[in-house]
Amino acid sequence: MTLALLLALTAVAYATTRRLIRPIDDIRAGALRFGRGDFKTPIPVRRDDELGELARQVNATATSLQHMLEAQRALLLAVSHELRSPLTRARLNAELVAEGSAREALLHDLAEMGELIAGLLEGERLAAGHAALHRVAVDPDALVRTLVASSSRICR
Repeated sequence: MTLALLLALTAVAYATTRRLIRPIDDIRAGALRFGRGDFKTPIPVRRDDELGELARQVNATATSLQHMLEAQRALLLAVSHELRSPLTRARLNAELVAEGSAREALLHDLAEMGELIAGLLEGERLAAGHAALHRVAVDPDALVRTLVASSSRICR
């Protein structure tokens, strides 16, 4: 009888302790997920005490962090995309420069910048879950007119 009572008390103590510690385990697991960049699953709020409030605050912080990271990625993607057009114009203008080491150095630097921008765009495309990049239509005639006007200013 005493052994059965002792086993029952041990089981109740274990269940109570697990119930008290469960929110801490949830918060730890959530913090690890958020640290890996997985913001899809929020921390479950199981209680309306300090631990429940902590879980809510950590979820709010994770949501804010996720929005900031998304804004940073969008800005990086937009800046990288916007740099491609002037870089292309600069490369075409560099092709019009007289042959020599200065031209080769300029073309090399422009090619390196193009590779960096292409790498940023590709990295963001992959990070976005293989989403297609937003493409913008370009009028080739307007581009050629701009280049010809630019080259005529350079040659003067």
